Amino acid sequence: LWEGILVSFVSGTRYLSVRGYTLGILYGLDEQTFASVGNRAIELPAAAAGAVLVTVAFALLTIRRLQKMDVP
Repeated sequence: LWEGILVSFVSGTRYLSVRGYTLGILYGLDEQTFASVGNRAIELPAAAAGAVLVTVAFALLTIRRLQKMDVP
């Protein structure tokens, strides 16, 4: 919810939005089908890099959390 509101007011924050990554990847793969999101989409390389960075960061946080858990 916050992403949609913030991105509508400050366009530079779309590079911090997971929704922006998704729209950028979809638009980059099929421009005709997703033509309506063209002006809101991030470029495909930036969207792919952002999605990979978010995935890796949260995977590392998950691994760290699981290592610290006390499992009997």
